[in-house]
Amino acid sequence: MQKIAVDFGTSNTLIAEWNEAAQAPRTLRLPPYSAMAGEGGVSTIPSLLYVEDAAARRCQLGQQVRDGGFDVAGDKRFFAGFKRAIAADIHGFVPTLEGIEVGPRMAGELFLTQLLGSLPAAGHAPDEIIFTVPVQSFERYLDWLQGIAARLNIPNVRLVDESTAAALGYQVGMGSLVLVCDFGGGTLDLSLVRTPAPRQAGVSLRGGQEAGAAADRDRVAQVVAKAGVVLGGEDIDHWLVDDFLARQGLTPADLEDDLNQLKALAEQVKIKLSTQGSAELAFFHADGARTLRTSYARTDLEDILEAKDFYSKIQGALTQVLRQAEVKGVRREDIAHVLLVGGTTLIPSVQRSIRQNFSADRVRAHAPFEAVAHGALQLLKGLAVEDFLYHGYGIRYWDVRYQRHSYEPIFAPGHSYPTPEPVEIVLRASRPAQPAIELVIGEVEPVQGAASEVIFDGRRLVTTSLEAQGARVVALNDQDEAKTIAKLEPPGYPGVDRIKVHFRVDDQRRLRLTVLDLQTEEKLLDDVAVVDLR
Repeated sequence: MQKIAVDFGTSNTLIAEWNEAAQAPRTLRLPPYSAMAGEGGVSTIPSLLYVEDAAARRCQLGQQVRDGGFDVAGDKRFFAGFKRAIAADIHGFVPTLEGIEVGPRMAGELFLTQLLGSLPAAGHAPDEIIFTVPVQSFERYLDWLQGIAARLNIPNVRLVDESTAAALGYQVGMGSLVLVCDFGGGTLDLSLVRTPAPRQAGVSLRGGQEAGAAADRDRVAQVVAKAGVVLGGEDIDHWLVDDFLARQGLTPADLEDDLNQLKALAEQVKIKLSTQGSAELAFFHADGARTLRTSYARTDLEDILEAKDFYSKIQGALTQVLRQAEVKGVRREDIAHVLLVGGTTLIPSVQRSIRQNFSADRVRAHAPFEAVAHGALQLLKGLAVEDFLYHGYGIRYWDVRYQRHSYEPIFAPGHSYPTPEPVEIVLRASRPAQPAIELVIGEVEPVQGAASEVIFDGRRLVTTSLEAQGARVVALNDQDEAKTIAKLEPPGYPGVDRIKVHFRVDDQRRLRLTVLDLQTEEKLLDDVAVVDLR
């Protein structure tokens, strides 16, 4: 019986297991995929993939990609940043390899299935796994992760927000309010969590039902507020590349085949500027037979970030969390600790931007890479989380006034889950002899003020600002077969109540349907997850 946690990241992935002997989490090192990150030498797997043969599913991944130099070659077989595209439900350039379209979802599947499939040979055979996910990720991403675990025959799967897990992984301020700023390669996730109090000495789960029940009540973490922004280190790398090219009088099109190499160099400059005052970006331009050089001071990077509204987006996310907390009676001064997680929090100006909201003694940054996976393991050891929906769910209908589709809410953002009682609706046929009833269900993310989205620019993902335009909706079951929730036999007719639909949200925040035919009293669907409808 082995339990593992997977922090699948845009830049790096980390896998941890629960060490029964030490009763503590342990990060796994998986040669040849692992690399060492940070000053403490944490074992991470770079989230990189090189597809040698798509038909045979033969790939190089993680550190193998860097060792082979595949990450700097201008090759459509190289993939990076695919987690970000999957989680944010973004579609763009999809290369065809061996006659197979390999988009972000397939790249991510190849990466995770090969990585997790290598565990048994390394002496790890998990029967339970917990994936950490970005706060703002849509249900399709959660379902995609569940599908990967199913293909690997891992029977027990759980999901938890990355920043919520990090609040537990830091192991500070237990029994108090902690705010986690998880800022990695692809997203900024914030969670304000009331952590469980430490177990009292002498209380044991083996001490009978009363002792066990008391311990279980103490082992509940409550999510008070949370927010997420698709913004991260990947954006900074691209902005540095754009600035470097502009200083050289070039455009991305001039170095199309060398952009991967230039981005890798820009990432190294970003990392160096976290610990030193200046760094040089030197790139050999083969066409011009010359080396292009630019020296960057730390203030130069800060000017670039300021011009991209980077700091204002951080502040906007913090403000959103603090407003949510205030509605629940939690004040800024009630927050005991602010915990920084993810490589982007190592940038001094990012830390400064966060610290200006809190007293310096409350901000901690000593476990930026392992806190997420290590905290997730706490949930596999009996700790529970009281959480709420970041996205809501709604039913699509035709708005006659505006002549467009809109969504009627079923569960609003902020609703706690799992839902104690289902929501019930009754539907009728809209035309005579109707053979089926269709229902399109959407996951709704309200846009508050100025927002940002990620788009494909050529072959790269970039964040762009946009004005608030109401809610963003991702339809969950808009395929022809999936949106049919009831096949009617005999056919339905207008004016007669025909089906009753119960909606509920389970403990993995997935919307589930039960459909009853009122005429035949037959149960057509029984507690089926929406994204599983076929």
